[in-house]
Amino acid sequence: MLKIFSPKIVQSKVNISNEIASPHREYLLQAKGVMNNYLRDKKCTVSIKDCPLSDGDCLEISALNDSKQSFSRISVLKDGEIPFLRKIYKAIEMVSKQVTKKS
Repeated sequence: MLKIFSPKIVQSKVNISNEIASPHREYLLQAKGVMNNYLRDKKCTVSIKDCPLSDGDCLEISALNDSKQSFSRISVLKDGEIPFLRKIYKAIEMVSKQVTKKS
């Protein structure tokens, strides 16, 4: 007999701001699934927005821990030698480790 289960609710752990410029915002929206998959077992949420002091040259990635209420933030340049998404993935990895490590 075939059992049908209800669909598993996937909670989005990455928030992407609407103010990010078009090509970079599209890259982030396409990679949102990969970022959510990485943060699936982590106890934090990540938000990505334009850095207010940089005139659109960099992004601010911040993480907030769900249980301990600790906070971590890092800025990432949009352009450079290293590919854009690789810098974003590395920054998300760093802030999520900092937030979950703090007590």
